[in-house]
Amino acid sequence: MIKTILVTGSILMLMASLFSGGQSAWISGKAVIAQWLLNSAWQRSIDTQTPDKAWPWADTSPVARLSIPSLGESFIVLSNASGEALAFGPGLVAGNPDKLSDQAIAIGGHRDTHLSILEEIEPGTRIWLQNIQGQSQQYQINQHQIIDSRTQSVALNPTQAGLVLITCYPFNAATVGGPLRLVLTADPVPFARAAIDTPNKIADTAVPYQLSAFDPQL
Repeated sequence: MIKTILVTGSILMLMASLFSGGQSAWISGKAVIAQWLLNSAWQRSIDTQTPDKAWPWADTSPVARLSIPSLGESFIVLSNASGEALAFGPGLVAGNPDKLSDQAIAIGGHRDTHLSILEEIEPGTRIWLQNIQGQSQQYQINQHQIIDSRTQSVALNPTQAGLVLITCYPFNAATVGGPLRLVLTADPVPFARAAIDTPNKIADTAVPYQLSAFDPQL
């Protein structure tokens, strides 16, 4: 109890200090504090195996951790891909992280913040996804696609494991909200079958997912 009070007091003091430092410091400081709170919520979620909000008024909670060891990057994945959630981290677009070995998981994020890292990912890159039950699945990137969210959809296989990462494209676009999406497909290691394909080669069990229903300002 005393430790919680001290930590809360320290955060409040830090917030006050950052606010007095100007808007730039305040925005950067909020991001740092949010990540600290998200990591704390992730640890509580792992301990209880139940999603726990990072702050009382949050409309989302941690459901997985996405790690890219070769790039030294790790992100808390939030339970939805709403605009508010994506301000703090990648969000779950489709699939259930509790079933890593049984179905494809789709994760989306902003191209200019958390998932800007997708620009550096090459075919063959290994990625790990851990759920709050402590289960982990390793994937290997096998395909990059650029699709138009106005006319194309992504097919997710609900009965086959896989990982799909989605962000807006191009990365250097001058404006937000364009129709193009970068879609990275990863297969579970050591399996070689893909969990996603282009619309003209969708497996019978795959379910089309319209990216236009996804946050248009990734």
